[in-house]
Amino acid sequence: MSDDGAGLGEILCEAARRDNTDLLEEVFGEADDVAQLINTSRNPIGLSAIHLAAKYGALSALDMLLDQPGVEVDPIEPIEGNTPLHLAVDAANTNPEEGTAAVELLVQAGSNIRIKNKHAQKPIDIAYPTSEGVRKILQDAEMAILLGSGPSAPPPPPPAAEGDDEDAGTPSESESD
Repeated sequence: MSDDGAGLGEILCEAARRDNTDLLEEVFGEADDVAQLINTSRNPIGLSAIHLAAKYGALSALDMLLDQPGVEVDPIEPIEGNTPLHLAVDAANTNPEEGTAAVELLVQAGSNIRIKNKHAQKPIDIAYPTSEGVRKILQDAEMAILLGSGPSAPPPPPPAAEGDDEDAGTPSESESD
């Protein structure tokens, strides 16, 4: 695939950063395990392909990466402890359209909005007050978690076994005159 000696992981990261979906498809075609390649590949400063796509607003690449079964949506980069969601929120501060779309993709993919970086900041903590769209997405996701319906919400309790509650079921009809 590459005459310059770059490995699949390097090519993956560069394709994600540049939003080069044709090159991503080539990499996916050559990889033995696409999810493992995505989950383990990093650029020289420790950013994954998902971090890079989120940071640079590479929306088509981000969507392709997140669509791969088994991909980790919340890898943590080693320097600041940021997830791709942190980087997408930061990108939205200066590039609202692409950054907000990246935040939406990550939240829909199940990104954990509660992860704190090394500065004890959740993604919403780094959103500018003027980033209303991003703040709404993150607040709605938080509300969904609190109500038990978001992707990061705990699973519902198992249904009660038959006979556990004698009063369960439909109430008996009373006769009326």
